[in-house]
Amino acid sequence: MSKYSVKDLAQFLKKSKESGSPFVLFTGAGCSKSAGIPLAGELVDEINRDFELELKGLSKEDRQDYGKCMSVLVKEDRRKLISNYINGAKINWTHIAIALLIEKGYFQRILTFNFDNLLARSSGLLGLYPATYDLTTADLDLHNLIVEPAVVHIHGQSHGFTLLNTDEETSKHAENLEHFIASTLNNSPTLFVGYSGCADAFFPILEKKYTGQHRLFWSGRVEDSPEHLNNSLLKNYGSFAHYIRGEDSDIFFIELARELGCFPPKIFTDPYKHLLNELSHVTDFPVHETTHTDIFVNIKKQLKRDSERYLKQSTIHSEKLLLEGNYDKLISLYESNRSQNKNVLNDVSLAYFHKAYKLQHSVESKDIHEVLDDVITLYENALAINPNLSFAHNNLGALNGDLAKQTFSNNEALELHNRAIEKYKMAIEVEPKMALSNQNLLLAYSEIGDVAAHLDLDASIYFRLACEHASSILPIIENDSHLLHCFSYVIHRFNQVSNEHDFISPILNELILYLEKMNNKVQNDLDILGALGLLYITKFSMNSDNKNIELAMSYMKIVETIDEFNIYDMGCAFALTNQLEKCREIFEKMNNAGKLQNKKHLLIDKDLEVIRELDWFKNIMSD
Repeated sequence: MSKYSVKDLAQFLKKSKESGSPFVLFTGAGCSKSAGIPLAGELVDEINRDFELELKGLSKEDRQDYGKCMSVLVKEDRRKLISNYINGAKINWTHIAIALLIEKGYFQRILTFNFDNLLARSSGLLGLYPATYDLTTADLDLHNLIVEPAVVHIHGQSHGFTLLNTDEETSKHAENLEHFIASTLNNSPTLFVGYSGCADAFFPILEKKYTGQHRLFWSGRVEDSPEHLNNSLLKNYGSFAHYIRGEDSDIFFIELARELGCFPPKIFTDPYKHLLNELSHVTDFPVHETTHTDIFVNIKKQLKRDSERYLKQSTIHSEKLLLEGNYDKLISLYESNRSQNKNVLNDVSLAYFHKAYKLQHSVESKDIHEVLDDVITLYENALAINPNLSFAHNNLGALNGDLAKQTFSNNEALELHNRAIEKYKMAIEVEPKMALSNQNLLLAYSEIGDVAAHLDLDASIYFRLACEHASSILPIIENDSHLLHCFSYVIHRFNQVSNEHDFISPILNELILYLEKMNNKVQNDLDILGALGLLYITKFSMNSDNKNIELAMSYMKIVETIDEFNIYDMGCAFALTNQLEKCREIFEKMNNAGKLQNKKHLLIDKDLEVIRELDWFKNIMSD
């Protein structure tokens, strides 16, 4: 399977446009999230909160299924639920960039699973008006009459007559779409963004109808391609179907448009000229049926004058360069001029930051030493201009943390982790509610604690600091399940390296109560379930009460049903209860699937002491 980047994708888009067969783009819910429209799981939480009576006939499991929840709501309630978000949504950069790529001819057809009108609004903002179709009311036998460029709503529009939400509705509709999807996939190269493809009626049609006639690209946020892709499209058509890791959809499409040299749109670099161009399409005003006059003549003259003044401002040049991603030129202009304009300085600091970030991620983690000095200098330059750039502090922390994991010297690792901790603290001081920095700080305390344990130092100091920090920010992180999972891991490791039960037990019990309440509201959240499993393992290791291990296993079995390889803690539970054969099955399964990436941790995890001298464990460690 070939690994392609956004830069490579841009070249494929360019080649396809030049050959007269532009790409077709499929968009899913991930493309609208940054605009304020929730994902399916978030809508399920709202339905559970506001429609308890309507959900009365559903099982606990079915209440976490989007299609089943929607099936018990009347259509008007569904429409209101979705419309409330769509009416309040802002235009996001994903759809601005898509509209621009349509305008420049790189996409000929956009097929969306979303109900929102964000692409129509974005297109109008740019003065572009593609044809719009709704497949829920269209005659699919006449799909060859679609005029391109076109926006095609697969499951309906928020203001349309039909919105397909339930499993039954979407399954039936998917069957009707087979011929249309086959024609689409086999006549043009295709890109999927923001669509998971997990457990819906459309993905099997895609598997069935894609034949490798044209290339297919699938973008996702995770590092490795998802299992359902690996087992289908990538497995069967690995030479033509490709997975590309992107960040969020905004960043993905901005980078794509930049690579193709068509970003930013004119409206953001010369709004006056853009408005003048739009006014040029307006006919003269009718004074009489035989007489017409251009009543906008004075407005146009004023706009031209304002445009000339606007473009002379230094801040406009810096903003344009920043939008274009032309960081080198912006930095060069600053270094030759040293402008003191506050807005320009902010743009320059962001240019240094983005250049550092881009350079940092241009190499594999193991090769970071090749660009290390330059990356650090760029981040420090950004902070010299703007010390409140919290994400620059955070990224320097992450950089030191990565270096600490790569070194073979525990003393050096200790120093690097300390530097990372200081950087994360600085980021949090600037932005206390920044979830990523708080999460990174907790993990950094855990990592330095592990290093301290290797050096026979008092590791408990670091885990105590982590617990104290997590407790202090609990009001901030109370709804962040991932951060709460990190907190549970810190407690678990703290208990492994110390006997401070009087300090740990109250925090552990309070966190369990809190997580169980969350689990009742938001079920099947892997972070919450995993945290509860881990905390009950911790309780068992403290008091050997079998009830705790039973509770731990109950949560971990649910985790396994959602993610079959998320079973490390289950293996630990089997080790603690001397179920060694089951423990062996767990770790061999993970190892064979390449899911035991941090084997170093297995050597310090006290839950696994009973298996460490067994031959099968040694074989795993030697692989």
